[in-house]
Amino acid sequence: YYMFGTTIFFNSSTDGTQAAGGIGFFTGLGGDNGYYIELQTTNNLANKDDKEVKIWKHYGSQRIRLSDSQKGVAKSFNGLYGGTSYKVDVKVKRTATKVVIDVYINNLRITASDTTVAGTTDPIKTILPTTSGMAMFSSTGKTNFDYIYAIPLTQAQYVKSAVFPISRSMTGTH
Repeated sequence: YYMFGTTIFFNSSTDGTQAAGGIGFFTGLGGDNGYYIELQTTNNLANKDDKEVKIWKHYGSQRIRLSDSQKGVAKSFNGLYGGTSYKVDVKVKRTATKVVIDVYINNLRITASDTTVAGTTDPIKTILPTTSGMAMFSSTGKTNFDYIYAIPLTQAQYVKSAVFPISRSMTGTH
């Protein structure tokens, strides 16, 4: 059980804000492998089916988007803009064959999972190993980070959903 997080801020200008960035965890050296949470401003979306929040799995040069709980407007993060801070908290539960990723963006939960395909030797079809690596990235425009954290959790802490007190203490609000 693990928890990761940051606060992300995208700049705003009169020319508009096209920005994207996020954090990665369980990353390898150089960031080639890992799970990545990407936030992108609404006006940076490629098309109407694109999402402001995406959860990716990277292995070498391969990248796949993990299926998540964003189904319809009510269960999606809509309206990500420059000039606003976004609190990102990530809880991760890892078993021998599955990784469950709960991402909280300003307290809206998005869940994705990665599962090992039985009998495969293809590394992109297996869950990634746990590593101490973590990453911050900006893929479009400028992404600002206020802090970043990584905390191992006990099962009891994971079940109690101790996400919010930790991020609140990082930002100084209670």
